Amino acid sequence: NFFMMPVLVREKKNEFIRKYFKAGVEIGCHFKNSVTWAVKFGYNSGDCRNSEKICEQIVVFPTYRNISTDLD
Repeated sequence: NFFMMPVLVREKKNEFIRKYFKAGVEIGCHFKNSVTWAVKFGYNSGDCRNSEKICEQIVVFPTYRNISTDLD
């Protein structure tokens, strides 16, 4: 389904989220706890640093027909 789209934000993630929130778009951080949850199932923190970094940088945009592209 196409109800959300993941986006990689390399710098200033919180500012990015605030900017869109002010424009009426609520961004999700659905992957921020992925490493914490994986550790509970036997993952050793640091074993896959690239994936851990992506989990910290990825946000999720909602997608729907009437979403505005105007941020001002």
